[in-house]
Amino acid sequence: MADNIWTTTVEGIAARGRANNGAEGDYRDEEGFLCCGKCRTRKEGDITIGEKTLRVPHLCKCESEASRQREAEEKAAEFRKQCERLRKDGITDPSYLSQNFTQDDNRNARISDVCRRYVEHWPEMKADNIGILFYGGVGTGKSFLACCIANALIDKQVRASVTNFPPNPEQTSRLRRRQTGIPGQAVPI
Repeated sequence: MADNIWTTTVEGIAARGRANNGAEGDYRDEEGFLCCGKCRTRKEGDITIGEKTLRVPHLCKCESEASRQREAEEKAAEFRKQCERLRKDGITDPSYLSQNFTQDDNRNARISDVCRRYVEHWPEMKADNIGILFYGGVGTGKSFLACCIANALIDKQVRASVTNFPPNPEQTSRLRRRQTGIPGQAVPI
C-alpha cells in the first residue's frame, strides 16, 4: 500500500514536471527524452522505483549552469547585505565607511604593513586576543588605519567597530613609555 502511494505521488510529480519542462526549440531525441534546444542536453531522465521506471524532468546543462549562477549571485548579494549590516552596526561615522587600504599612501610603511598583516592573520590575532591601539597627534592617520582594518575585517564578515576616545594626557604619557610597535601594544603614528 505505501509503495503504491509513493509510486503514485512520484508519477504525479513527474507528469507535472514533464508538462512544464518544455521550451521553444526543445525536441525529443531518438530515445524519446526531451532535450534542450539551446545546449542539446537532456531535460529528462529515467529513475527506477521498485519494478517501475519513471521518466522525470531535470535541468539540462544550460539550465543547471544558469541555476548555479543565480545561486552564486544570491549568495554574493546576501554576503554584501551582511557586510553592510556589519558596517552599519560598527561604523557610525559615514566618512569612515569607504576608507580602505587601497587609499593608504604608505606614509608610514611599517605601520601600514602591521595593519595589513593584522587583517591577513585575523584568526590568529583573535585566538591570541591581540588588538592594536593607535595613538599620536591629530592628522597622523590613526582613524584612517583603524577604519581600513575595520572595513577589511567586515569584508570578511567579521564584526568590527571603530571608536575614537578623547585625548587624556596621563594615559598618553603612559602609552609612550610602553611603546613597542608590536600588535597588541601601543603603536605610535
